[in-house]
Amino acid sequence: MHGGATPSGIASANFKHGKSSACIPARLQAHYLEAASDPNILSLTSAIALLQARFWDVLSATSQEESGALWQALHDHAQTYRNAYGKDAAQTRERALNAILDAIDAGYNERAAWQELRQITQEIRLLKESERKHLVDSQQMISVQQAMVMLGAVTHIIRTHVTDPKALDGISRELAQLVNTPPK
Repeated sequence: MHGGATPSGIASANFKHGKSSACIPARLQAHYLEAASDPNILSLTSAIALLQARFWDVLSATSQEESGALWQALHDHAQTYRNAYGKDAAQTRERALNAILDAIDAGYNERAAWQELRQITQEIRLLKESERKHLVDSQQMISVQQAMVMLGAVTHIIRTHVTDPKALDGISRELAQLVNTPPK
């Protein structure tokens, strides 16, 4: 067998860093390189947005009818099937049976869609928790106390450099709206 004893990985004389492997299929190379150079690769915002979009796509495809309407249709078609007599009975039963099978498929598809929605919701929740943890760990989130200290410093800077009472009043009102507290 050709190349069977050839060293690979860190044993190979050609090993550089192991980050980009020759084992990555050609169709994935461009995506791999893009991901490897993405400074926000740890951010899950895009994945969350994609799942949110899928959630709304699946939800919009679900039936707008209540499940009671589906059961009523099944019942009506079953009655048609049972009550089919006479020379057209075979055709009537075939149509009723096809309608019953269609209703069963619709019910199954509806159930599958709701199952997928529950799964997507769970995945979104997990991604949001991971994203929040990432932001906290990377100190990109600040506590309310830190935000209030920063706002106090900004307010002091504004009062130092802005002397117009009308401008100060407007700025004060807008800052108060920003933090949702009445102006003092």
